[in-house]
Amino acid sequence: MKKILYAIMILSLLLSCNTTRKTSINRQQEFKQDMDSWLDSSKHDLLLTWGSPTSVSSDGNGGEILTFEQLKRAYFPDFGYITVVNRYMFYINSQNIVYNWRVDQQKRQGQ
Repeated sequence: MKKILYAIMILSLLLSCNTTRKTSINRQQEFKQDMDSWLDSSKHDLLLTWGSPTSVSSDGNGGEILTFEQLKRAYFPDFGYITVVNRYMFYINSQNIVYNWRVDQQKRQGQ
């Protein structure tokens, strides 16, 4: 009887890990689709949705890179504060059309 219960627990654990991985993959696919939906959009539409960028820089080809930052901070008793900064960069060509995007994430511990 113990062997059967043990087998059921192992099977449940394996299935839950697989489900978590699939959920994570689905989230990544949805995120990519959301970001890809901005390709070929106008700079004007991007700004209407995202608001003012944190910074604007040259793309080196007559266009610009609009960077938007999202800051998340949480406190964990064992670790202190953990801060995550997500940088969403949209590449805009000289015709004010989004032609690429990139996301960077930085994690910092402490203040």
